[in-house]
This record gives sequence, structure tokens and C-alpha cells, in this order.
Amino acid sequence: MLRAPIVITPGCPRGIGYEVTARALAAVSVGPVIVVGDAAAMAGVGLRESAGVELRVPDTAGEPVEVAALRWAVEACRDGRARALCTGPIHKARLAAQGFPYHGHTDFLADLCGVSTPVMAFVGGSVRVALVTVHHPLRAVADLITHE
Repeated sequence: MLRAPIVITPGCPRGIGYEVTARALAAVSVGPVIVVGDAAAMAGVGLRESAGVELRVPDTAGEPVEVAALRWAVEACRDGRARALCTGPIHKARLAAQGFPYHGHTDFLADLCGVSTPVMAFVGGSVRVALVTVHHPLRAVADLITHE
């Protein structure tokens, strides 16, 4: 039986996420993968369908492609068509200027999944980090951290 794919949303079409995705997929084999994003950005970095890699352009329904890609990816994970989601960087200020009401991925993903208190976390090798604060100026962080 084939494993469900990992879904990759490379993020902002003008950002580095598409290049990082293309280089990562060329360097490692991770099993079935669906890359969901902007067709021109995928072509621009040489992303092509191949054995184990499917490219998909989401129906944007009037929203930025990176937002539509995240929506599609979360739905695929929730209904079992995908086993995991890997996201690339989004341009938060550009999205906010277009009316995107979230501070970034974490808030948006939490809303899509019905989670009231999301945690942003990063894993790399043996390092695992969960953030106590997100999207605040560094000078304000000390005042935001409490014992509770």
C-alpha cells in the first residue's frame, strides 16, 4: 500500500521557498510529495513532476495562491489524502495589505484546524524549539514572558 504524500506549500511565489523546495527535492528522496503553489514560480525554479513528485496549482478563489495552497494542504491532511504538511515562507506584510487577517502560518493553520492555542515549533536534527511569543518586536519579548 502506498503511503499518503507529504504536501509542500513553498509560500510566497516571489520568495525563496520555491527554490528551497526544488533543491531539497533534487537532493533527497522523501517518498510521495505534492507541491502546491504557483505554476510560474514552480516552472521558474525547474520544479517538474516526476516519480513521486506531483505539482498542483490550487483554485485560488480570489485569494493569494500561498493562502489557497495552505487551505488545500490542510484539507488534504485532515481528510487523509496527505500525511504531513511542510510550509515555506509567506510574505506577511504583503498578505496583510491584501486583507489577510492572520499574523502568519501559525494563526491561520490554527483557525483552519479549530485550534484555540497554537504553538509555533521548529525541529532540526536533535534541536526542538517551541516559541513562547510570536510576531512581537524583540524589545517587547521580555515583558511578554511570565511564569504562567
